[in-house]
Amino acid sequence: MTERNELEQACHLVRQVGLGNVLAELAPRRKSPKELTVEEAVQKIAEVRGQGQTVAFASGCFDILHIGHVLFFGGCKKEVGLLFVGVDSNKNVGGAKGSDHPMFDETERLLVVASLEVVDFVMLFDGSCATLLEKLRPDFYCFSPFDPKYEVKAKDAMRAGAQVKEAGYSLKAWSSSRTAGVIRHSFLFPGDWENGLP
Repeated sequence: MTERNELEQACHLVRQVGLGNVLAELAPRRKSPKELTVEEAVQKIAEVRGQGQTVAFASGCFDILHIGHVLFFGGCKKEVGLLFVGVDSNKNVGGAKGSDHPMFDETERLLVVASLEVVDFVMLFDGSCATLLEKLRPDFYCFSPFDPKYEVKAKDAMRAGAQVKEAGYSLKAWSSSRTAGVIRHSFLFPGDWENGLP
């Protein structure tokens, strides 16, 4: 079997089961000190509110972190005491984006987001973000003004007693999907790197 055939078979396996699930079996479980359970996050928010701090909440899969995400988190944290970030579980991401997602396991995505100085606490969540929002009841719910679900999220914020805080970016070049496409192409056609990206 040629090297190219082996790469194609490997990519086919990843598409079937998802790279995140493959990596979950290979990588040891590590935990950031910023990581909380949902129940711990509820308690922490009540605690910091008692100290007079405001709380912002943002959520997403954050599969391949890029500069757009960094700018987004910076906008979320601006003029706010603490930023809590909910990271979608593998199950959530797969259900929303297809069986070949996420690219990276939920534990890895949590660690990457937690490594950002601007983020104060992270939590993994499964199921509806609206339900999580009602449990946390932050002061601000952050999302992009370009979010296609803007109206739905604004209503979710209202039900949770939170204010909408717009934080976002508009350049299409900052895209996890585009980055994922480049990565997949590099697996299938590694020689293309010698001549530049397609």
